[in-house]
Formats: sequence, C-alpha cells, structure tokens
Amino acid sequence: MAKRDFVAEILQRRGRSKHSFAVGNLFRRMLRLEIAFDQSGTIDPEMMRYFPIAIVACMESFFRATISELIDAGEPYTNRLDEFENMKVEPSVIRAIHGQRITAGEFVSHLVPINSLEDIDRSISVLVNDDFIKRVKTVRDRWAIEVEGQLDAPIIVDPGKIIAGVKEAFRIRHILAHEFSNDETLFDRTMIEESFRCSTTFLRAASAVINEIRFPGSPLTQLAMNEKSADDFATADAALNDAVSALNELLESEEQKLLATGQSAWEITRNTTATIGANLQGKGGTIWPVLYYSLARSLTATRMEEIRHVIGIHESMRQN
Repeated sequence: MAKRDFVAEILQRRGRSKHSFAVGNLFRRMLRLEIAFDQSGTIDPEMMRYFPIAIVACMESFFRATISELIDAGEPYTNRLDEFENMKVEPSVIRAIHGQRITAGEFVSHLVPINSLEDIDRSISVLVNDDFIKRVKTVRDRWAIEVEGQLDAPIIVDPGKIIAGVKEAFRIRHILAHEFSNDETLFDRTMIEESFRCSTTFLRAASAVINEIRFPGSPLTQLAMNEKSADDFATADAALNDAVSALNELLESEEQKLLATGQSAWEITRNTTATIGANLQGKGGTIWPVLYYSLARSLTATRMEEIRHVIGIHESMRQN
C-alpha cells in the first residue's frame, strides 16, 4: 500500500480554506447551517441527514484548526507535544516544516484523531494543560455581559444535556456517513434538532474558552479593537519580513534584487487593496481601522504562505 503524503494532504487542505482563522471559519459556516435549519420546516426527511454530518464537520474542522493555531503560537503549547501519542514524524515532514512549507501545528492537527467528543477533550486539554470540557461548561459570554449588560451566567445552562447532545451528533453522523441505515428514528426531526442545537451551543462555548485562553482580556470596545487589530497586523507584517529575509539568504544577488523589487510592489498593492476594501465596508466609520488592518493582515498571511512555498522549493533543490 502506498505511503500517505502528509505534506501534500496538508497543502491541499490549506488550499481549500479561503479564510485563515479557526473562529472566523466556524461562525461563518455555523451561521449558514443555522439559517438553513431554521428554514427546513418542509424539508424532505432524507435531507435532514445533512445537518448532523455538517455540524460534526464544523466541530472537526474547528478543533483541528484550533490545535494548529495553538501549536503555531509557540510556548507553552509546544512544550506539551510529547504528550501526544503515536506522532511519528518522517524526514519529508521535517524538511517541509524546516522549509516553512507547512507548520508544526498543521502537521499535528492533521494527524491527531478528532472522531469524538472524548478525542477533542483529550487533545485540547493536553495543549492548554487544563480540563477543557470543564471550562466549556462554565465559560461566560463576555460580549453579552460586558457590552450588552445581560446577566452573568454560563453560555451552557444545562451541561449534561449539551454534552449528551454533542455525543449524539457524533453517533448519528457516524451511522449516516458510513451505513445504509433504515432506522427511521435517525431521521426524526426533533432528535436531530436537539443534537444540532446542543452542538452549536457547545461550539459557541468552546470558541469562547479558546479565545479566553489565547487572548485573555481581549478588547471588546471599538477603540480597543482598533488598537488590537493594528498590533496584530504589525506582528504579522514583522513575521513576513522575517520570512522574506530568510528567502533572501537563499538567493543569488540578481534574484535578491528581483525579490526586493517584487516585495515593494506587493506591499503597495496590499495597502491599496486593504484601503479599498475598508472603504467599501466602512468608509468614515469608527470600524474602518479594524476593516483595514484585518484585510491587510489576511493579505499578509497569504503572502507568507507564498514565501514559505518558495523557500520550500529552494530547500528541496539544495537537498537534491
């Protein structure tokens, strides 16, 4: 049997994802599912099969992306990688990570099992060095409490019900995705809706926990968000400059000149594109800086991937 090409699989997965950040991808996808479900009153029972499959796909994708982001954030998460079992790294993967074609987070998240709630809890708990599910059961919605003035209460009101519903979603999804099942109870709208709603509530609480861990006390007001988005862009831009410098060291003098010219032209294009995008969505508004820096950061992340790819090509050529 042919060996799996993990690097190719990871690069293909990355190429199929338009947006970079786990939470953004999650809420964009989940909102569409919730709208579709709310409009599914007359849907054919056969089509009800889609919702358990889709919401579990959201969970798997979100937690793989979260694992990747945590590991790529560095310490203390990288210090806990030894606790993952059966994580064998082949030389081709080491070369790809060293050449910045893929990240360590992408590799680990690609291989770690995320086939059940227990798998999710085990992996995230290892990385954050805490009982993940316990935190999910008690986490608060900061926006609802601090900005909207709602009562200080956990996102999950009935933890037992929510956890049971998530486990049921995984069970139904496994059956529907792998079997010709004639069990009519699997198509019962009430049961599917309960597991679906429990899963969306769980994901909202889980994303709040991850945000609390990664960005404790993150800003909620517009001014603070503007400042934070500017800082995030500056960090991404500095990382890109480091990658460009690393590529520059691999090039001959003529190629270095071409890289410098191309990078300068790209920066002008990035800044212009970010300005146009921000103007289209919020010209003259207080949210404009967030729109500008968020788009500029996204473009910078894409450019980083391009530079990493070129570095990987040069590294491979040097080794052959």
